[in-house]
Amino acid sequence: MTDDAKRPDETFSEWLARGQAEVAGQYPNGKLTADDKGALKIAIASDKNLGTVVMVFPEPVAWIGLPPLETRELAKLLLEHAKNIDGEDWQVQRMEDDHRIQTAATTLADLLLERLPDLAEVVAEGAPIEEILSTILRLVDEAIRDEDPAK
Repeated sequence: MTDDAKRPDETFSEWLARGQAEVAGQYPNGKLTADDKGALKIAIASDKNLGTVVMVFPEPVAWIGLPPLETRELAKLLLEHAKNIDGEDWQVQRMEDDHRIQTAATTLADLLLERLPDLAEVVAEGAPIEEILSTILRLVDEAIRDEDPAK
């Protein structure tokens, strides 16, 4: 495990160089191309006075490649630093949750379309997701009542 904390007696450049030395020659996701130089230690900071988010690399870099999860983590980190400067919150998690809900609702609607004409009509009309979900809940409730007359 690496020690990411900056030591009191080292400069920022020394800390970044130490971090890069710890990951040098590592290919956590395999070698992507022939010129892939491996893992890279990156420092990210925000300077409120300059109104700038800064990414510092220990050496010149032509490109970086990240798997989806690390890409999202980097995006969230950059957005957090931007928020430190201007206070604006983009709510990345909310966007992800909304996308998951939309995808789940659409998938469920697709599965039900062939059996539930009422839902097909609502979806075909381009109804908002709330109306589609309301129709699904109503149809599920009706299906439960049809299966169990005691309810």
